Amino acid sequence: SFGQSYVVVSDEKHIPWFDGYYKDLGVTRWDRYVDYLRNQKKFAPAVVTGMQDNLFKIADLLGDPNGMNFKRKGLIVGDVQSGKTANYVGLMNLATDARYKLIIVLTGTTNTLREQTQIRIEEGLGKANLSKGVSIIQNTNYKEFAHKNPVYLTSKQSDFDTNSKKNIQQSIETTNVPIIIVTKKNSTALQNIYEWL
Repeated sequence: SFGQSYVVVSDEKHIPWFDGYYKDLGVTRWDRYVDYLRNQKKFAPAVVTGMQDNLFKIADLLGDPNGMNFKRKGLIVGDVQSGKTANYVGLMNLATDARYKLIIVLTGTTNTLREQTQIRIEEGLGKANLSKGVSIIQNTNYKEFAHKNPVYLTSKQSDFDTNSKKNIQQSIETTNVPIIIVTKKNSTALQNIYEWL
């Protein structure tokens, strides 16, 4: 599970990139998420620190969307009730910090599970309005992206459908906000996403 020991299987060709990129960002979505976990969800500091250590390693194994080392595939497996949702929402925060523009979360096959997942993601990824009085983000390209609210093309009430694409007026290539889709493993919703892409 995420809070305990883990094993990583990775190819030897991977070039580490995340730590070098991340150290120059200043205040990030991850900082907001840590504050949320500690103060609203009442996570113990040691748990948050353990999550951070693990998730920074996982984020480094993602492809670098800002460079040449982008095409990557991966799989993370966790036990039932091991904190997977809190961890993948944390990874979403790190991915949007790294300027990933589109995140698609595939849930189960029921509306109830999709709604629950949507709510948890909106709470944990939330809005990128960072606290006043914090240090200024120094990377200007990041700054334009970091303080934008994510655009959710799904909601608690609705999965991705033919009207969802009307929620954003930009293509993925030109967007300056993260785009989030939380969808069921349903052929109609997946076909709609495919056609939109």
